[in-house]
Amino acid sequence: MAEAYLSGVFDGDGYRYSRFNQVGLNATDIDFVRHFRNSLIEFVKEPIPKISLMKDKRENRKIVYRAQSHKKSVVRKCLNLSFEETKENKIHYLEGLFDSDGHVIHRLRNGKYQEISLGITKADKKIYEQAKSYFEELGILLNKTIIEKLKSGKVVYRLKI
Repeated sequence: MAEAYLSGVFDGDGYRYSRFNQVGLNATDIDFVRHFRNSLIEFVKEPIPKISLMKDKRENRKIVYRAQSHKKSVVRKCLNLSFEETKENKIHYLEGLFDSDGHVIHRLRNGKYQEISLGITKADKKIYEQAKSYFEELGILLNKTIIEKLKSGKVVYRLKI
């Protein structure tokens, strides 16, 4: 289970760099960072440094929590991460992906909720296709799949649930 969840997080906002010998996650949600760290400990079966606090370099006032490791054995395990594609593991993969790259949109009309939608936005078509197929295999209906070209020219893929 931890492997599938971590794969989802790494396909989202998590990072694993062999060149810099590090794996980790930086996020504003402390509960998400704790869950990531606990899953990492469960997977590698080694101690992981405590969560640290830092300021986002882009937004000086924003607080960001970081869980990371520079230990070679941890990085090696995370670089070779894979999971058996069972129903349960697909759910955990989507949980990790949604925790890192998911969004909830509240649309209001006259001060009342008109629509609440969940979605995932990815620039990587391979990850988008994998997530889409997992949702379909699990019987979760997708309202829309949107391919959007941004002003920068970059293409993003959105799955709307």
